[in-house]
Amino acid sequence: MRDIALVRRLTAAALVASFLLPAGLVRGGPVVCTFRAVTGLPCPSCGMTRSWSAMGHGRLREATGYHLLGPATFVAAMAMVAVGDERTASAIQSGGRNRALLGGMAVAYGLAWAWRLMAGWHD
Repeated sequence: MRDIALVRRLTAAALVASFLLPAGLVRGGPVVCTFRAVTGLPCPSCGMTRSWSAMGHGRLREATGYHLLGPATFVAAMAMVAVGDERTASAIQSGGRNRALLGGMAVAYGLAWAWRLMAGWHD
């Protein structure tokens, strides 16, 4: 339960930062992705920080442009923070449904990544 509380607090901090940090700071920031620095290609989650920043400033279209799954993960993070530690723990420990959800998320990230690579990814 302590680990879940920590994850929820870190998630809440990331959400608060998405609202408070100026969008230009995040948009023009340095590349921090090791995969991208080494290969020159985006990793499956490249663009997520900028997407969350755009969501925090109410720019859904821009957020989707940075990462297709950014808005969905932003809303899921807000829900996780809102429901509390016990309900989050219960959802995580729900067995087969949880594995199916995680598998579906992995497939979604893979498809979003493939789409970005095939569409001629640009920063």
